Amino acid sequence: MEVGKIEEYLDRIKRWYEDYEDEFPDKIVHSSELVNGKCVAQKYKCRKGWFDGCYSFITWGIFDDYVSRDIRLMFSDFLEYDRKTNFKDRHTFRYDVLRMNEILERIIEEVEEKLNLNN
Repeated sequence: MEVGKIEEYLDRIKRWYEDYEDEFPDKIVHSSELVNGKCVAQKYKCRKGWFDGCYSFITWGIFDDYVSRDIRLMFSDFLEYDRKTNFKDRHTFRYDVLRMNEILERIIEEVEEKLNLNN
């Protein structure tokens, strides 16, 4: 396992986890919004785009074998929940964000542990 690549993975997934807000705004938010004539990114985890990014990062971790079987199963369970609840066509619930946060937190813990073992 190449340490530089796994460090990049960890950095990117941590930023994705940390840079987005858990809160739910009072209005529907889109990818960006005009504020004082400037296009401003809306960094909320309740956006479907945030979940799409999570799917990509988790798939990257699975493909490059950075994540354990347990995380793969957690992600598989979430995808099944996504399918059964018609996630793409409904509003996001706090429970959705909590479940995805749990998966990302586990990935971060595991990858940090792997990096510590290699040092």
